[in-house]
Amino acid sequence: MFAKPVADKIYNLILSWIIVSALFFINSRRGFVDLQADRYAALVILVAIAAVILIWLLINMIESQRNIRLFMIGFSTVYAAAAVALDSDELLALGLCAVMGIIILITDTKDIQPEIGKKSFRNTALVLSLLFIAVVSCNSSLIIINHWAPNFDFGIFSQMFHYMKETGIPFTTCERDMLLSHFAVHMSPIYYVLLPFYCLFPSPVTLETLQAIVVVSGVIPLILIMKRHSLGRGSMMLFTLMYVLFPGFAGGCFDHLHENCFLAPLVLWLIYFSEKELWYGQAIFAILTFAVKEDAAIYVAAISLFFLFTRKNRLVNLIIFVVSVLYFACITHYLTINGDGVQMWRYGDLLINGDGPLSILVTVITNPIYVLKQIFVAGKLKFIFMTLLPMGFLPLITKDFRRPILMIPLLLVNLLPSIEYQYSMHYHYCFGSCAMLIYMAIINYADLPQVHRKKLLIYGACCSIIMCSCVNYGDFKYFKFFNSSTETREEIDYAVSQVPKDASVAAGTYFVADFADHETVYDLDSTENEADYYVLDLRFDEDDYDVNDFLNDNYGVIYYNPDVVGVFKNLRK
Repeated sequence: MFAKPVADKIYNLILSWIIVSALFFINSRRGFVDLQADRYAALVILVAIAAVILIWLLINMIESQRNIRLFMIGFSTVYAAAAVALDSDELLALGLCAVMGIIILITDTKDIQPEIGKKSFRNTALVLSLLFIAVVSCNSSLIIINHWAPNFDFGIFSQMFHYMKETGIPFTTCERDMLLSHFAVHMSPIYYVLLPFYCLFPSPVTLETLQAIVVVSGVIPLILIMKRHSLGRGSMMLFTLMYVLFPGFAGGCFDHLHENCFLAPLVLWLIYFSEKELWYGQAIFAILTFAVKEDAAIYVAAISLFFLFTRKNRLVNLIIFVVSVLYFACITHYLTINGDGVQMWRYGDLLINGDGPLSILVTVITNPIYVLKQIFVAGKLKFIFMTLLPMGFLPLITKDFRRPILMIPLLLVNLLPSIEYQYSMHYHYCFGSCAMLIYMAIINYADLPQVHRKKLLIYGACCSIIMCSCVNYGDFKYFKFFNSSTETREEIDYAVSQVPKDASVAAGTYFVADFADHETVYDLDSTENEADYYVLDLRFDEDDYDVNDFLNDNYGVIYYNPDVVGVFKNLRK
């Protein structure tokens, strides 16, 4: 026991203190992050010191210091993840990630090299993927079943898929308060990929499950890319963990259905075929990526531009780059003329010289300091750290000046826009840009010396767990509330069932999805149209409508509970 080096004894003492502090806080009635007075403070201190010494002596009796170091990393990560799960404080999570960096820095990782067999790696990756699908789809489904999914972004897609199933056309009435193709708002024919599955199982729950499957399917091209770069199975396992636990992926799914979910796997497949220089694979996945959304051309352009400078098939990448630019120009022009227009208002702070993409370019060229001022604000800086910490900052560690090209989508999609949604882990704007960052982490890791890269990868995996716990744990409240809301849920189900299937409906935003199979359904929070029936959500205080406006001779009361739901028939029609 006493033959251990002094450095190991000090290391073990730190571990002992962490264990004791965790035990004390676990026993705390208020949780990990609250302070409570104790009348026996002196006694508590003595007990804590005695416990630290006892645990320290026991730890020193363990012969393998390697196992102690592994336990230190694992226990500290779990301790930090549990703390931020209870508090959901993103700044606390960043601080604990910094502490984990110190712990890993003082930990000798030379002999920490997990031996993972081919079968074990395959099974572990499969289990992680299935867990992602199960947890994300179940939680998202509970949101729908409990009538907590809003019109944006779920009610519109529920109705859209019903129309696609019945007519083949992505019509909605609840997106722009009129019968309109969703493709007039966003050009997203990629949704037809999901349609056959929806036709087999026509339920809103099917859509949430399919989204989780789509996102986690990116693990397949991720593994193929890692194999091309000759990564060991231990490293591949940690990168797979990074992908599955990346907080923006689950967070984006919890923001309900969105076409952006396709970007994560598609950009990785495009990168894989670009690395292999297989033009037909590049062409197929470039086209599929174009089909996601009008601005998805940004990802294709950035990837093709990168490989234009790094691969021999320059002509293919040049053609794809030119096509990307032309497609973006044409599709934005089409939406401006024939659709709902391009949502340039997202870049409001940069639209100084006009209202189009060229105006942003002029601002970037003529006033770069102003542009940087828009990026380096508190919310976006926090987003940058929350993005890079789960990757161990590996995307930044390179001497290759060409690789930052892959960060162009992060800049254009997440950092330049003015609205908070674009730089939040809780919305669906991280899928494409962050998948590309994970690729950057892989290729930079492959170039680094063994002595440096191992700590960075371990650090990234630990931060993935901490940040995932901070960002996503709060979304699991729906598991907790499901049983407690049974009576309310059943009452809403009954009220909704009283509306005839052939009637037009104006419903509160959280009830729109319940009427997705109606030919006409409007979002009551914003509609200016009349409907046959009105379904009011009375669980929350609403500024957009007042139930008293419906308690008169113009409306018949079909069902009414002033604390839950009201269903009224329009007698004026």
